[in-house]
Amino acid sequence: MEKAKTVSIAGSRAKTLPLNKLRLDGDTQSRLSLDEDVIKEYAGLMANGQEFPPLLVVFDGADYWLVDGFHRRWAAIKSKIEKLKCLVVEGTREDARWLSYGVNKDHGLQRTNEDKKKAVIAALKHPNGAKKSDRQIAEHVGVGNNMVSRYRSQMQSDCAISTVEERTGRDGRTINTANIGKSEKESPWVDGINLQTDLQSQVRVAEEIESDEEYLFDDTPAPATRTVQRDSEAFRNLCIWWQKADSAARTRFRLWIDGECS
Repeated sequence: MEKAKTVSIAGSRAKTLPLNKLRLDGDTQSRLSLDEDVIKEYAGLMANGQEFPPLLVVFDGADYWLVDGFHRRWAAIKSKIEKLKCLVVEGTREDARWLSYGVNKDHGLQRTNEDKKKAVIAALKHPNGAKKSDRQIAEHVGVGNNMVSRYRSQMQSDCAISTVEERTGRDGRTINTANIGKSEKESPWVDGINLQTDLQSQVRVAEEIESDEEYLFDDTPAPATRTVQRDSEAFRNLCIWWQKADSAARTRFRLWIDGECS
């Protein structure tokens, strides 16, 4: 198990805080659940005098919101320790939530796929993530671009989040996603495949290819809920293109689908 660490945050200050002052009810725990075995292991090490990195908390002027160090916090309580060193960042509860989505991407207990899914969905719903690109969110959370793009598309389809026509790229420029593909209505070519009218009825082709590739290429009968006609030549060509396309091309295709088929 990798040793616990604390992420470095610019502007943070060190402070020893009573554990009973730390707020845990701000939806700042990005993991799906805590690991009791890890808590017991940390508690044993603490009882033997081993020092751990400071916790990360956000102070909003009234409350200290715990962001990173939930396992360490519970281990300290189990070891009858009342105070721990913390790194304190000034901010709001929303700032604490946003920070929490990326704190375990490269240290501590390895995240499960469900942990990553929870963090991505929360980041997409967060005000900070609403206008960020898939790549920016992926870098913050510590996942692949395709994962963010897939959940964004699903959540927009389910109306869990709204479609934002302007996003901020990594270079700080504002990108109007509503216009992507609009100039190609008459001849909508996207990286070598012609998105003709017959493909416009395949509203979620991209997501089905990426999320269920075994279904696409075996002989399993298609579920009744599927809209994709995989026996069409156009669809077979799209499958071939999709396998070769990079993440940017796949994203442009999804954006075209959202704009033309919604």
